[in-house]
Amino acid sequence: FKALDANADGALEFSELHDLLQKGNAGMAEDDLKLLFSKVNKSGSGKVAFDEFVDFVFDGVVDSASGASGGAGKAAVVYPKTIAFKELAAGVKEASELGRNVLILSSGLDEVERFMQYQQNIPLDCKQIINEVYVTKAKSKDEWREEAKRKLMSAMNSMGFCKPLYCRLANSAFDFVDFCTDDGFPADVFCSKEVWTIDKAFELKLIDENQKFELSVEDDKKWKDFQVIVTSTFDLDKANEFLLDKIPHYDDLAILVVDPDSIEK
Repeated sequence: FKALDANADGALEFSELHDLLQKGNAGMAEDDLKLLFSKVNKSGSGKVAFDEFVDFVFDGVVDSASGASGGAGKAAVVYPKTIAFKELAAGVKEASELGRNVLILSSGLDEVERFMQYQQNIPLDCKQIINEVYVTKAKSKDEWREEAKRKLMSAMNSMGFCKPLYCRLANSAFDFVDFCTDDGFPADVFCSKEVWTIDKAFELKLIDENQKFELSVEDDKKWKDFQVIVTSTFDLDKANEFLLDKIPHYDDLAILVVDPDSIEK
């Protein structure tokens, strides 16, 4: 404990406990490490006291690299995560409960897109944007930016409720980094709920004051239904190669890789 307590204040801050938390959970996202830290810090003080540290070391909040639960809290979720197709709905819900947006990779199969078509969401078809802006010239990029902004606003205020915003990439590497603007479709919408907040949406005039109030009641219950879900037919290797610099805050996304062998041919 003393060796970790760099500033010798008798308690461990997140930065001081970071490496120990990560040692048994290689690849865990920073947000998940912070969630794990909060479970170690049972008092909620923001610093881990000596007795909390002892409980963590001997009882174990997380047993092993697999993330099996110890005596306290729920097992941390590590992304990218490979799932069976039948686990897709549960995987999206799990990410939503963690305040994370989702990138679903289907490795060339179209069943994921068909699944999404039957879900309650506001669709944004990026293949259509590419076609109408660069092929048919039916719309300009700015016109589509305004349309995307309207869809985002609708997702955050659908008759007073929220719905997921579904961004369909198909086999494209749609450049959201270039497409996003601060006064249109903002890049921060891809961040976790720690960054993309009700106040942030209100500040950018994407929701009005009445909707801000509606979303804030009952512990943000309605706001929790808002989530950005991106689907791609890429596998993980192609996504890391072609989408890493195209989707803002790519590393914040909960990446779900659908196992192709789990889909009946």
